[in-house]
Amino acid sequence: MEGDNYYMNKNITMTFLEKDYNLLQKHLFKDGNEQAAYLLCSLSQTEIETRFLVKEVIQVEDKHILKNNNMGIYYTCDSYMPVIAKAKSNQLCFIMVHCHPCGISEFSDIDNEQEIKLLRYAYNRINNKLHGSMIFSDSNTFTGRILNYESERYTSISKIRVLGDTYKFINSVNSDPLKTINKDIFNRNILAFGEDLLKILQNIHIGVVGCGGTGSAVIEELCRLGVGKLTLIDDDKIENTNITRIHGSNLSDVGKPKVTLMQEMIGKINIGTNVIAINEKLDNPNTAKKLRDCDLIFSCVDYTHFTRSILNQIAIAYYIPLIDAGIKFDSKKGILNDIFGRIDVVLPNDRCLFCSGIIDSNMISAELMTNEEYIKLKEQGYVPELPKDKVQVIPYNSLIGSYAVIEMIQLLTNFKGKNIKHIIYKFMANKTLTIEPDFDSECICNSEKLIGCGDIEPFLLLSWAGVK
Repeated sequence: MEGDNYYMNKNITMTFLEKDYNLLQKHLFKDGNEQAAYLLCSLSQTEIETRFLVKEVIQVEDKHILKNNNMGIYYTCDSYMPVIAKAKSNQLCFIMVHCHPCGISEFSDIDNEQEIKLLRYAYNRINNKLHGSMIFSDSNTFTGRILNYESERYTSISKIRVLGDTYKFINSVNSDPLKTINKDIFNRNILAFGEDLLKILQNIHIGVVGCGGTGSAVIEELCRLGVGKLTLIDDDKIENTNITRIHGSNLSDVGKPKVTLMQEMIGKINIGTNVIAINEKLDNPNTAKKLRDCDLIFSCVDYTHFTRSILNQIAIAYYIPLIDAGIKFDSKKGILNDIFGRIDVVLPNDRCLFCSGIIDSNMISAELMTNEEYIKLKEQGYVPELPKDKVQVIPYNSLIGSYAVIEMIQLLTNFKGKNIKHIIYKFMANKTLTIEPDFDSECICNSEKLIGCGDIEPFLLLSWAGVK
């Protein structure tokens, strides 16, 4: 199979939406007997990871089961042939799943004998995708494998992500041990949230787009919380006006790329965070694709609608939660009228930044015009005014960055009990507003083509031609 050997040597993971994972578990463990199901998945393939994105869970119905008990299950070909045909029609991967309610978490000899026949059939029908199988012995214990069709050897699935109101990570019984945590350095964090959160953070990969006032605060806090790996993206260099709000900066840093400064700051803190620093704009697919290996992304960009739209699409297409932070100063001629902060959490199958009114398609069009096109259409009144110099003050940038990090902790722990997706902070009135924007059924976030689509062409269903 073309490209098979290349990708089979990588870390293989699987991401579920919470509703699909719960549906699967409810079916598998409904009566104490072995049950089976099929997963249809899209793919995200990078040099670091092959990620299966579960698009659909299809249960093996009782009418197709020939025999089952707590030690085995046998079912007819009528249960899987339509599923494989559907996978072929939609160019999706086929994963067969069954449970071992007896508690055994390994594949049996019968599993090994029978499953390879079905997986060969799947590869013969859909030869440009990857296919495999999984076993659950309970809702938090699994083993899984993907078949290399050419060698007929398996590569293990190392981890499952379950994304919903709480973001969970479930490691395979065959996965490598987690990174050892340093209990002395992170003692105060452990006292607050226990070791479980620290284990997640030390083994998580987070992307931060925008390394200015808000982004630098987020980056420093993520490092001091113990995040294991950060990918930082920003094409700007430090200017003298940045020194008053960018964490870790001083006047000698003027002219240095912001991502380099952040990498140096984290190196000086020196408590184990690895950094990938990318001094590029996010307006081309090659840069945007580098976020596909992240478990979570922070958007800390200025007033650019196009960049936010890219991050919004990545969250939906790759099942990667996005936390978008923004701050606005209403200040004219030195008179401060109000300060507004905002946090939006974007999850697949939920309201996105378009639904919330954060992204405006007219502003995207204006941003992508050449200067000549923009000036001409602006004079004719056809395009909106693009923002110019932005007022920024470090306490408020840092505060909104902290609020964004708190929402990450909420997503990983659910410590507040309810996940609010859209939060407005009115600093002058000392008010916090939690708003549930309308879910637009016509929005891109409700598109079956985009939700969990993974690697498709064009990337993110966006037109990248002519992007400056």
